[in-house]
Amino acid sequence: MSSKINIGFIGLSKGRWAEHAHATYLQNSSIYKIKALANSTLESAKSAAETFGIDKYYGTPEELAQDRNVDTVVVSVKVPLHKQLIMPAIQQGKNAIVEWPLGRNLQEAEELTALARSKGIKTMVILQARQSSVIKKMNEIVDSGKLGKILSIHIYASGAAWGSAIDTANAYVANIANGVTLTSVPGGHTLDAMCYVFGEFKSVTATMHNARKTIEVRDEKGDTIREEPMTSHDQMSVSGLLTSGAYASIHLRGGSYKGTNLLWEVEGTQGELQIRGTTGHLQLSSPTLFASFNGEDLTEIKLDEEHGAHVNVGRAYDEFAKKDGIYPSWEDAVVRHQRLLAFCVIAQLAPTWILWTINKQTRMNTWHSGLFDCFSDWNICCYGCFCPACLFGENAEKIDGSSCCNSGCLWYLMSGWGLCCVTHIGKRKALRERFNLGEDCNDCLATTFCSVCAICQEARELKHRLLSTEGRPVVAQPMSTAYNSFGQSELKK
Repeated sequence: MSSKINIGFIGLSKGRWAEHAHATYLQNSSIYKIKALANSTLESAKSAAETFGIDKYYGTPEELAQDRNVDTVVVSVKVPLHKQLIMPAIQQGKNAIVEWPLGRNLQEAEELTALARSKGIKTMVILQARQSSVIKKMNEIVDSGKLGKILSIHIYASGAAWGSAIDTANAYVANIANGVTLTSVPGGHTLDAMCYVFGEFKSVTATMHNARKTIEVRDEKGDTIREEPMTSHDQMSVSGLLTSGAYASIHLRGGSYKGTNLLWEVEGTQGELQIRGTTGHLQLSSPTLFASFNGEDLTEIKLDEEHGAHVNVGRAYDEFAKKDGIYPSWEDAVVRHQRLLAFCVIAQLAPTWILWTINKQTRMNTWHSGLFDCFSDWNICCYGCFCPACLFGENAEKIDGSSCCNSGCLWYLMSGWGLCCVTHIGKRKALRERFNLGEDCNDCLATTFCSVCAICQEARELKHRLLSTEGRPVVAQPMSTAYNSFGQSELKK
């Protein structure tokens, strides 16, 4: 890269999360440079600038956004302030990076994403758990097939906050209206990491419970100074079937405990995996991975790579800097917000377990590219023109796990008889159903008369939706009807 990406940072101060997770990476990066910062006051911005050796500092996000030397603005502050602090940067056409959750609720996330889309800027939300060395190794093992067919995934974790007591700086998390809940924070990071490896839920049941009605607020010495109402849930349970057919369950509980605080169990026909840790916040911690293959005892898998919160965030920045990097955009953040809100609404609607088939409730998505937008991706275009059967086979494997070789050979044989649509149309339909894509052209006509173009379009769609090389979807169909019917403030037990 010929020049660095110039960062304008909002929320950087000594001894806080932004220093540990962001500045540790950015100040030692050959890719990025912090050119300016802004804090809540000009005085605090000046103090931080002196601490971190940054030349420019501002007292408002508007002034920072107008700095011509800033390419990308990063916001790392409390969630209720995300929208108002990043909005000036979007309006100035700056690329934008914001911590998860993107906004207090789905409405804020959708508003920010719509504005960013209209400005044509590049965006990222920091969902860094998927960058964890443990998650990457788990993904590698699952992709290798060593576990056989994945049968079930069970996750049991503690949220640290939302327990019996909280420090004064974080007391705001007890109020569900602030959007920093057990469901949105550890729930959002955990769900994103699980779906990154195993795929999205296609049907789900959910329960949210508020067992603690109040929470003690304690000072730095640990003394209780007051008691506040807690409207955020302290118990979250979600379970259902994934698109792969595996069963998955997640149980999060508020607080920290002497016993189990993080346990993932993955069951396959030929082996099993476990993740164990001291906190349910996978994105912040350095958990341990264990594996068993073919009936052997569980043994720890040693990871050579460095790991931890700052490493995970740094890897996210690395992906953002790449031309074809794989990272969660704000579009993906909206999907995650929609999923989590849907879970809350499901739990709110039913006094006992209910089944909510998500695919039936979502609005139609649009294709990322048109049937004849061949030159929007030269690599796929050339591959599809010269080896359409191979590309079709790879698409089929990503769509529903079909054999790449068998699918490609079948398409090749059928195309020789002019009947490629017979095998093609089913895969195209499966792709549309998986991502809830509308029919912008007739599938029968496309697969009969423009089969190669249709194959290329499907490959571009799969690439856009951030499938891993073995075809697990990172992005799922959005759930919007939940928010349209229920406001954020109504999600209280």
